[in-house]
Amino acid sequence: MNIIHQHVLKALNIIFADKNLIVVRNEGGLASQIAFWALGYEFTQLGYKVKFDNSWFKTNGLDINGLFPRNLDFPKAFPHLQLAEASLFERFTLRKLNNFREGDLDEIVTPVYLGGFYNGGSYDRWKLVQKYQKKLFENFSPSDVYFSKRDVEVLAQIEQGANACGVHVRRGDLAKDNRDYGKALDADYFLRAVDEIKSRHEYTCFYFFSDEPQWVKSNIVENLGPEVRHVVIDENGSDRGFVDLYLMSRCHSFISSQGAFGKFARVLGDPSRLIVEPSSRAIFDKSDENVIVLEV
Repeated sequence: MNIIHQHVLKALNIIFADKNLIVVRNEGGLASQIAFWALGYEFTQLGYKVKFDNSWFKTNGLDINGLFPRNLDFPKAFPHLQLAEASLFERFTLRKLNNFREGDLDEIVTPVYLGGFYNGGSYDRWKLVQKYQKKLFENFSPSDVYFSKRDVEVLAQIEQGANACGVHVRRGDLAKDNRDYGKALDADYFLRAVDEIKSRHEYTCFYFFSDEPQWVKSNIVENLGPEVRHVVIDENGSDRGFVDLYLMSRCHSFISSQGAFGKFARVLGDPSRLIVEPSSRAIFDKSDENVIVLEV
């Protein structure tokens, strides 16, 4: 630690009453919000006071292409989990003076602003989501006011059906190859995934969730064949993705795109259920007999 950094931290300890304060920058879709909550919750369990900087949703709040909204939906999806808001003073001061963007979080010195995406190491966000799966599952309870009549009907179908498969087709900013997410998935991947599910559960009904439902209808559904039962959920836009995530989490099996939505549906429902995911973004344990990884 250099001498300037030492002086900065001394000044911060004078300014802040909570010397063990951690401010976590929160951004992205609901899956990212869940992961940032898990990171913050881990630190609260270690005795730190954690607050969140949610200003990104006011100043940006869009996907990579700037087309689909990314709202702060975590409080709607998990109304009983705390997402304490950092004050303007706290987030501005720490962001400017002690902003820890990348690296080993074991090295942080509080008070600190965590302004990056932390993947890998002891504070890997995905591992923390899995660690706190039970708490997330028990608190995943959006209010009934967010569910349309159609949502209620679909939920009843899923819960009463013998085998419902939730299929997440991520389009939008991942409709083209992406450095972080790999090759864009075409219709062939989803058709092969449907066949994999059917090979284990012949009488499956497939529920498609997507930010581009018309693309799903034109490119996937038309090639399914008349014997494949399916429903395309096309009423909930990206601004109501938390409703889709709840519906999908109640399914009995899953087909995931390269995004995290379908994977989180499994975690927030029953993490032992069957899932198909692409090799470009496979994150589940490949030794699990209920994990199928398709090469793309």
